[in-house]
Amino acid sequence: QLPPNVQSQEAERRGLSLSLYGRLVRLGLEPFFLDTQFRSHPKLVEFVAAEIYGGKLKSGVTGADRPTLPGFPWRQTRHA
Repeated sequence: QLPPNVQSQEAERRGLSLSLYGRLVRLGLEPFFLDTQFRSHPKLVEFVAAEIYGGKLKSGVTGADRPTLPGFPWRQTRHA
């Protein structure tokens, strides 16, 4: 989750630069990883999962759910 973008010094003083989730964690909520995303095309998720999340992120949609743009071929995945 991205942090709030606070431009007001008063809001900053009142603690609004910390997200709601951050405040809940500070109060003792045990954080957990949401491992499935439903917005991006699965090819984007493949890259992000491998490069950022150590393979722990899954896609909740299929390629058919997110058709490619005409004239934009998806790069083929490299397999180690």
